[in-house]
Amino acid sequence: MSVPQRFNESEYINWLKCTNAFIILKEGLHPFIDTGVKKLHTNVKQKVISFLSESIGTIQCKHCSSNDIFYKGATGRSSAQWIIKCPSSVCDVWLDEILTFHTEPDKRSINWTNSDISKWDTDPYEIAKVFMPKGLDRKTKLPEELDIPAILSLLKYCKYFMKYVPNTRLLTDLIDVRNILYHSGSFKVTDAQKDKWIDMMSQLVMDLNLPVTVRNGMYMLKKEEISIKFEDMETRALMNMVTLLQCDIEEVKNKTVSIQEIQSQLSVQTHTNIDDISDTRMKTNTLETDMKEVKTILTELSKKSDKIADFLEHNDIKGKDLLGVVGSNKKNIIELRSRQYEVEKNILDIKSDLSSVKEQVGKHKEETTNKLEQLEVTVEENEQEGKTYIIVCVYYDK
Repeated sequence: MSVPQRFNESEYINWLKCTNAFIILKEGLHPFIDTGVKKLHTNVKQKVISFLSESIGTIQCKHCSSNDIFYKGATGRSSAQWIIKCPSSVCDVWLDEILTFHTEPDKRSINWTNSDISKWDTDPYEIAKVFMPKGLDRKTKLPEELDIPAILSLLKYCKYFMKYVPNTRLLTDLIDVRNILYHSGSFKVTDAQKDKWIDMMSQLVMDLNLPVTVRNGMYMLKKEEISIKFEDMETRALMNMVTLLQCDIEEVKNKTVSIQEIQSQLSVQTHTNIDDISDTRMKTNTLETDMKEVKTILTELSKKSDKIADFLEHNDIKGKDLLGVVGSNKKNIIELRSRQYEVEKNILDIKSDLSSVKEQVGKHKEETTNKLEQLEVTVEENEQEGKTYIIVCVYYDK
């Protein structure tokens, strides 16, 4: 049987080796991550218990969701901070304690929407997800269900893991390498890149003292002679790539649903709650920014899906109907674009409502001021006649 031409191209083989090296690294990290996430949860929970047992008596809240968490910018003497309006104040304590473990310099970019906060007291992974990239699938419950960027982000941004990986630059570089491999339209890696990137992964393996089988796997991939067949490496690499594409699409879908939920709440709020205009405007601006990000991601995913499909068709690769899966992903992207346009239109409607409500508030305030001025004149005139008035004022804030 003749060998496909692509298996004679060294740069394509290098791409397969590096992609498989990341798969080996991910699988080798599973036990370490699972143990660490559970210990992190125990640490956070113990501190929450010590605080709440004295003041409130419970550590559970089933009323709040991640949509109740919002970022309040600096105002006057108050610094910028994350806030949650929890009716029992339980979630406030959990949120503050989680923040003590978060090393992200830009606190505004913390991804609370990844997590089901009603399970913070029972599920360790609902806390771990806060340290991971945006849009993570909320169904994720095990380390095996996490992709490598999520795992590397957890190691990088969670203070608990810093004692194991003091060189966070290595984690940043590995995330960048993974993205280069994943987004590569050429499916090619040079010899120098291959050696450097596998050495970086091997360094992390040693830093974390992962099992020797993981180290050996890295060593064998770097060598020219490897026992695994190229066909098997290819199937594994391409299946992983298609699976990651599916995960990315699912993440965008989850993020879009979350945006729609918040937007629905704001649609009601703009019609009923005059006092919270500034808060609503801030949340609307955040949604607008999030939707721009979704739009950009969808464009990237569409291009990535096309590149994978072109590669599969050009090389006549039919393993496990990969082309059919990619086609299904493309349909999902088109559906998400439709949702995106709908959300953008609704956000514009909310902003229009906000302007209308603000105008009404200004009008009411002006009318109230005029009436007060008239009453003051009347009081002055009638005080001369010995009459006394009690004036009740209604004040409308901006």
